[in-house]
Amino acid sequence: MATVLSYRPNRVTFPQQVYCDANFLISIYEPNHQWHQKASALLIELTNKKIEIHVSVLAVDEALCQLLILSYEDKKGKGSWHQHKPLKRNPNIIKQFCPELDRFVRNLWKLPNLRLIDGSTQTFNLIDDALRNIAQYSLAPRDAFHLAILNAIGLSMILTNDHDFERVKAPISVLHFW
Repeated sequence: MATVLSYRPNRVTFPQQVYCDANFLISIYEPNHQWHQKASALLIELTNKKIEIHVSVLAVDEALCQLLILSYEDKKGKGSWHQHKPLKRNPNIIKQFCPELDRFVRNLWKLPNLRLIDGSTQTFNLIDDALRNIAQYSLAPRDAFHLAILNAIGLSMILTNDHDFERVKAPISVLHFW
């Protein structure tokens, strides 16, 4: 069973490397996000302890999608983004959000001890592992891929506030930062 931890400053023993989910990336980026303060404190602690933070292209993709939705709903109202319908109706709408998406990525690259991973050398295995994770732990496909990547690169801790990872029976630690 996954070990579930709640982040308390200076009370967590970290491995030398951690993997982060998109909600951690969004939380440290968005100053008005409900978890911004905790995520920022966690980032400072990881930086001070020189913990390497691994982020996959999958997490960046997910974060960009979340940021797009947050930005759109900030302009058009909460709940106005529904199943990508605004984007499907008008694909050019995304252009107005490109500066925000670009700013997010530029800030991401500035994070200390960041390591971008993509798992490309093991893509077929990742897909098979993700499918097993879906079946075994009832994870959504993207979360199943996050777990497959985490396992493929030999990491044991994920920074996330997603409760779904608590169902994982593999020996991983799930660190919540709310």
